[in-house]
Amino acid sequence: MRKGRSSYWIWASLFEARKALDLGMIRIIGDGADTWFDRDPWIPTVEGHRISSPDVPHFRVKDWMEEDSQNWNWNLIHNHCSGTDSEVISRVQIGTPNSKDKWVWKFTTNGGFSVRSAYHGVRNHARQSSHHPTRTSISPLLKTLGSDFGLLSFLPRYGFLFGDA
Repeated sequence: MRKGRSSYWIWASLFEARKALDLGMIRIIGDGADTWFDRDPWIPTVEGHRISSPDVPHFRVKDWMEEDSQNWNWNLIHNHCSGTDSEVISRVQIGTPNSKDKWVWKFTTNGGFSVRSAYHGVRNHARQSSHHPTRTSISPLLKTLGSDFGLLSFLPRYGFLFGDA
């Protein structure tokens, strides 16, 4: 059996689709046990949804909370994070000790993924990123999301691509 050009197209499309997913996927903090403090996108009010402080210890979000409550450990945060990161962390709501962290899609009100919302999210992001977005700067992502078989339409069925979507 020969590998054809279509297999390249699938992998290239998945790579482009991943960029769209990175724009829209964000973690909602429950107990903080399943989210990495320094790597996962969990801060809704900053670009990229990640902290910007360098050299932060690689802990789960729960390790940055007080042990006996669902409150932030401000001594730890102020010792390792910039003032800007401390400020945005203070605005992140923490769930109950019984709730799990979860992935949500920020481009819909219910947090559920749709190809249409991904298309519009990528388009709006490109417009905001540049005063004069060119068609070529956003066309690979939009083409992946829009015309080429709507590749993303089957992705939500495969949770392994999202972690625990």
